[in-house]
Amino acid sequence: MFKAMWEDQSPTPEFIRKDVCNKFINIFNITDPKELKILDNIVNHRIRDDKFECEFSWRGYFSFEIDKSIAHSLKPEFNALKVLRKYLTPLVIHRLYRYPDGLRFNMLRRSFEYKSFKIDSEMKL
Repeated sequence: MFKAMWEDQSPTPEFIRKDVCNKFINIFNITDPKELKILDNIVNHRIRDDKFECEFSWRGYFSFEIDKSIAHSLKPEFNALKVLRKYLTPLVIHRLYRYPDGLRFNMLRRSFEYKSFKIDSEMKL
């Protein structure tokens, strides 16, 4: 029996990524560029070209609204990364660069002092 093309072929990962991003943006009203970047990273991590095998046809994809189910499954991870970015990032930056015992501050100070000493010694010669 003859099957239509939309029953045999499946959507590509690129199409699914774009469709899921658009659906997520429309459902949850995402407008902030930082949040869009978080969403893009999550979708690219979840739906990769090398490990993604489409288990459904075009007909199944649109009939069962796979894009909506994937978008809703991304929401907890999106919220977690949004909260981490908002609250944890400033704490990490503060801990790294605080004066006088920041983890990165000491390394930067040594590097600066070394470079300034090197420049001073070259000027005296």
